[in-house]
Amino acid sequence: MSTTRKIAHNTGLQVIGKAVSLALSLLTVGVMTRYLGAAGFGQYTTTIAYLQFFGIIVDFGLAVVVAQLIAARRAETDAILSNVFTFRLVTAAILFALAPIVVWWLPYPLIVKQATALAAGALFFVSLQQVIVSIYQRELRMFAPAAAEVVGRAAILIGTIAVVMLGADLRAIMAAVLVGNILQFIVSFAAARAFATIRLACDWIMWREVLAKSWPIGLSIIFNLIYFRADTIILSLYRDAATVGLYGAPYKVLEVLVTFPYLFMGLVLPLFSASWAAGDRPRFASQLQRAWDTMAVVTWPVLIGGAVLATPIMVAIAGDEFALSGAILPILLVATAAIYFSNVLTHAIVAIEQQRRMLGGFAAVAVVALIGYLVLIPRVGYWGAASVTVLAELAILVIATRVVKQTTGVKIRYYIFSRALSAAVIMGAAVWLMAQAVGVGASWQLPLLILTGAAVYAAALWLLGGLDKKIVVEVLGRGARD
Repeated sequence: MSTTRKIAHNTGLQVIGKAVSLALSLLTVGVMTRYLGAAGFGQYTTTIAYLQFFGIIVDFGLAVVVAQLIAARRAETDAILSNVFTFRLVTAAILFALAPIVVWWLPYPLIVKQATALAAGALFFVSLQQVIVSIYQRELRMFAPAAAEVVGRAAILIGTIAVVMLGADLRAIMAAVLVGNILQFIVSFAAARAFATIRLACDWIMWREVLAKSWPIGLSIIFNLIYFRADTIILSLYRDAATVGLYGAPYKVLEVLVTFPYLFMGLVLPLFSASWAAGDRPRFASQLQRAWDTMAVVTWPVLIGGAVLATPIMVAIAGDEFALSGAILPILLVATAAIYFSNVLTHAIVAIEQQRRMLGGFAAVAVVALIGYLVLIPRVGYWGAASVTVLAELAILVIATRVVKQTTGVKIRYYIFSRALSAAVIMGAAVWLMAQAVGVGASWQLPLLILTGAAVYAAALWLLGGLDKKIVVEVLGRGARD
């Protein structure tokens, strides 16, 4: 099977698995928002946003470095995975134990502080899962982690429904999230034994090597966290829980959507690394261009279609109380689009081990964004938070574009990019006209509009020449084997 076909099929498996997980997650959010209301969901959002600061520190770029190392040094796979897993286990245990202690000094309600302890356990298992996924990415075998995620999300949904039936509160919901994440970790860890043996290991030399490679990525991720999550924390300090909930619901949609580029680029990163290490610059350039084109084909319909149907989407997901969130979603979708494109470029930068060149840019954006949040959120609330988030993500995209051009000499072509944009505009117009004609109030109308939009986009993209027919043929299994 050709590499292109493998990536396409594994991305397809991830997309199918992610689609099921997405459906389960959105159902869970729908149950939560309708049961907790805007204020209760605001408390949930605050809890998760707070803990993600600790989660990002725990991550510190290790997952990306592991993917690089096991791709380049296959004979050392067991030793690398075992050492990084042990390091992650120790550091995650320390930091997630610290999180419920620190939260007591913050001006949050008692229920948020109590829920934090349970949510810390949930994110602890997520952090362990992140290390294991790298072996599946290298082998291009993504069925197991996709299935594990479905199991975990299903457990959380069932647990949340049980909480509602029992009339329990946010703490019980966090307990359900904890159970679901434990199940996801167990399934993923068990399946990984087919490719590697993971034990507890402490090789100080390897730990130092991994940290030497990961710290620039880790710092970049921490800076990213400041402008990606500080908005919710600052909003929670200046506005009531209901306002945080109205912002948190569309932000949850953003968080779900941005998992795709990380899944896709997780598969492509080892190929980038191998081509660059082998000195095959034309192949590297071709892979980078294909990744960019794929992201363009995915990004534009998400942005334009999501903006056109923003309010009915939010009402369908979260309920009538969150109709106001429909005005926030289009702004956050611009940030989502920037994240999609910058993800391709930042993974290329990691592949050529030039991540240190992004540190200054990440730091500058983090500082400016933090100032922007502190100035605008007290004055205009979530409008300021969303606007600064968009500007920060666009700034990162510009910086990453410049670094890639300077370090690789690769010049991105915009042929597919422009045609995907044109097809998405046609789709958006068609969906808007159809929405005016049939409405969006009935339960069947939104799915019909989405399916119609997808069909119009695919047809327009094909007619405009936005799909590379050679790649389509190869993905279907009739192309070259290289």
